[in-house]
Amino acid sequence: MPSTIKLQTWNQVITQSQTELVSEQLHIQHERSIAQARETPTIQNLKPTDGGTAAWGLLAAAFVFEACFCYLGAPLSTTIAKRFPKFQRHQIWLGWPLCILSLVAGSFAETLNGLIATQGVMYELGFVILTYPIYSFVDEWFVARKGMAFGIVSAASGFTGMFVPFIIEILLHKYGYKTTLRAIAVAISVLTAPLIPFLKGKLPPADQSARAKTNWGFVKRPLFWIYGASTLMQNFGFFFPALYLPL
Repeated sequence: MPSTIKLQTWNQVITQSQTELVSEQLHIQHERSIAQARETPTIQNLKPTDGGTAAWGLLAAAFVFEACFCYLGAPLSTTIAKRFPKFQRHQIWLGWPLCILSLVAGSFAETLNGLIATQGVMYELGFVILTYPIYSFVDEWFVARKGMAFGIVSAASGFTGMFVPFIIEILLHKYGYKTTLRAIAVAISVLTAPLIPFLKGKLPPADQSARAKTNWGFVKRPLFWIYGASTLMQNFGFFFPALYLPL
């Protein structure tokens, strides 16, 4: 009898262990099914590249922003945008109002130091934060037509350069720099605010992107320094002040 009781007890333990193992396997399969169900809609809901309302809307918004702002701070802003893609839209919402506020603040400046702080520091800081997430979005939305897309965005500043300087010159002579800066702030707000919803990436935001190591071997090539020096000299003439502020 004792042996029979021990055998029955042992069988019960084995049966219970098998039941727990099966239950655990079913739980794991259930969790995997839930995870796959969550991932599948994300992949299926991705919109097409190189076309469609979202892609062209983003490109149009990038064109307007490029037309209103200038270049500065590419290394810093690009590094932040690539390192923390989840916060690229946060960068836009931080940099955009900072640029506008700098114009308004500059209209109240009475000294050269005040203008340098608002137009030279505050505005450019806002631009650094704002611009390169937009370039990152363009890079996501356009693959086969990437050259065309960046060409259109790059042409924006040249497009506005055909007529905006003449408008600003007239405003400066007629109303002075304070009213002119405020008018520019209002104009930029009206032109860009409705387009901010279009500024978003194609891919789901990630907490952190995997960055490939940069190959710095190009700095050893003479051709790099030739191109770098020629670009620097060209920019000395190209990036002239957009406003001639009487002091």
